[in-house]
Amino acid sequence: MSDATTQLLEFAICDTGLLIRKIYNFHAKELGLNVLDRRVLVHARFRPKLTQIELAGHLEIEAQNLIRVLDRLSDQGLVERIAHESDRRAKCVIVTKRGLAVLEELDKAVKQHYAQILVGVDLDEKNALIATLDKLKINLANTLEDMQSQDAQTQA
Repeated sequence: MSDATTQLLEFAICDTGLLIRKIYNFHAKELGLNVLDRRVLVHARFRPKLTQIELAGHLEIEAQNLIRVLDRLSDQGLVERIAHESDRRAKCVIVTKRGLAVLEELDKAVKQHYAQILVGVDLDEKNALIATLDKLKINLANTLEDMQSQDAQTQA
């Protein structure tokens, strides 16, 4: 694959993700959530029982910034912080039933757009795209792991 094609692929993936997030964020705002609130809820739903530190890492934000968001979401009854099973000092974040209901409402609002989003994309193309993205995700994770390992060796 040429450098130009690789750059186009990277741009297409990033731009597509950005547009999807904008659609979600539009509907999240209607539900009283800001962008970070939505991201926290979505990550906590798909990665249940992450510690606050792990969740901050996945979101690529500082832990102290996450604490303020979690306080607000907790006050709204959307998340709960529970003690970690093996580390008393750590708190795990779980989405409450109310939080799941808000996420379901958000998903339902976005699903209204699926037909328009997927115009001209048949089932075989969808399946091929999923398979390709899964491969890319694995390759990206492996590359990042290698980079972090090399960095750790350099730092030692």
